[in-house]
Amino acid sequence: MAISEYGKYDALGLAALVAKKKVKPSELLEEAISRAEKLNPKLNAIVYKDYENARRRTKVKLRGPFAGVPFLLKDIFALSTTMPTRQASKFMPAMPWISLNRRVLGRICSGCGRRHHSDGACQ
Repeated sequence: MAISEYGKYDALGLAALVAKKKVKPSELLEEAISRAEKLNPKLNAIVYKDYENARRRTKVKLRGPFAGVPFLLKDIFALSTTMPTRQASKFMPAMPWISLNRRVLGRICSGCGRRHHSDGACQ
């Protein structure tokens, strides 16, 4: 797969490509990081980058429906042992959380994204 085709796939499509060994998780991650770094200065969406931990995760056997697919956690219930979360509030102290869904689904978390005020999580 040419990396230029990355944007044509959803998460399940990318996971299928990884499962068929048409692309490596490390290649998907590097493309995701490259795109994030290009767009984030304008969007200001990524509040915490965990790229090195994500790169390490591409080297282990991943299982689950999203195995090898990079993603960003949202800083509202950012459940990860390697990233702090403020529960989308500047008044909360940064604290680590445990991520079960990452291990079950096989996703590779590369950072934490900003929560948008219209997410409705507190309604």
